[in-house]
Amino acid sequence: MKFDKMRVLQTGKNVGAWNMAVDEFLLGCKEPVLRIYGWSRPCVSIGYFQGIDDINYEKCVKEKIDVVRRSTGGGAVFHDQVFSDQGDRVRYRGSPEL
Repeated sequence: MKFDKMRVLQTGKNVGAWNMAVDEFLLGCKEPVLRIYGWSRPCVSIGYFQGIDDINYEKCVKEKIDVVRRSTGGGAVFHDQVFSDQGDRVRYRGSPEL
């Protein structure tokens, strides 16, 4: 796919709730956006229809891991040192058992 214009948004490292809020906002953009970002601390995002009981919430609190809900479906995703190249494939290091 070729684009005439593409915006580049570099937001730095932020907490999970902020990153998810930016993602949700960008879903409404009419032009494509390349977002360059990171996580200031580890985070678990759970899917829109997923129950909180699917993760060990108490362990996340104890380990200071943010827990947020995504506006999209799917299972839990651990975010720490993340590289995502197409939005549907995510690679990460050191995913703890949550």
